[in-house]
Amino acid sequence: MKKNRIVPIILLAALCTLAQLGSPVRAEAGVFKSIVCYIPNRVFDLVDIFRVRLRVGPGISVGVRATRPLSAFVGFHSSAFIGLPGPRGKAKLPLPVGFDLRSGAQASFADVSAGGPYYGPLEVGGELQLFFVGANVGVGVWEIVDFITGFVFIDLQDDDFGKDRKKDDAKDDEADEPEVDAPEADAPEADVPEADEPEADEPEADEPEADEPEADEPEADEPEADEPEADEPEADEPEA
Repeated sequence: MKKNRIVPIILLAALCTLAQLGSPVRAEAGVFKSIVCYIPNRVFDLVDIFRVRLRVGPGISVGVRATRPLSAFVGFHSSAFIGLPGPRGKAKLPLPVGFDLRSGAQASFADVSAGGPYYGPLEVGGELQLFFVGANVGVGVWEIVDFITGFVFIDLQDDDFGKDRKKDDAKDDEADEPEVDAPEADAPEADVPEADEPEADEPEADEPEADEPEADEPEADEPEADEPEADEPEADEPEA
């Protein structure tokens, strides 16, 4: 009988997951997903109320919870569990098997521990790990409220499948974006390309190369040394 009940739930969860992937028409997809996921969401919200984890793995730890402000933990454990996982905190399948890892210390809001599962804000319970065996049990009071309001489509824990989270996340992101007070008049100096004034290719003042008259240095007309013609003495030929 249990198997006969589990199979329909798994099938509905599969359909819900497919619907969660989206549809081209958001308005129609939202209605379709809400209808298909309605029953799985109510079942998951019911399962979220209880935490019954039987653990196997090395460690020594102890913890108590009476709502989040009144909670404490010390020790370490690295174990695998089987049973009811407890509150999910977001839209995901409540798998009955998994890992439970935690180490460090925590007292109320002072928390220096690492790892550990998600605990509901009003969860009451405790955990204990002795060497290789342990358990983690609890009841989520806030999950009871979430289960009841879920029948009228009010999801207090934001863990239902079928919601158009992309749209919601976009709104949250817009709301979270701090309004950047743009400094007045500090308009980004649009690096206006310095009016690359066409370098007026000023015709390089082709200063007419001052055809400096080649200083025609007057060739020093060296006075031709008028060599005195050697007036050879006319040989006075004796008159006959």
